[in-house]
Amino acid sequence: MKRFIFFLYIVVFSFSSFIYFDLISSKQEDSMKKAGKEDSFVVTINENSLKIDSEKFLSLLFKVSD
Repeated sequence: MKRFIFFLYIVVFSFSSFIYFDLISSKQEDSMKKAGKEDSFVVTINENSLKIDSEKFLSLLFKVSD
């Protein structure tokens, strides 16, 4: 039973994340079209939504950028 609930939690979380990122992507795509940059895509991350402190967030960005 616990495995089923855990699996259900993973499915719901994955689905909600997909909808959230799809919503952000479509908003950014509309903004880029309005700005005349149809071939570009900008990724923005709100560190408050990640619930980690800013030092960890910046160190993660630094590691990923290398």
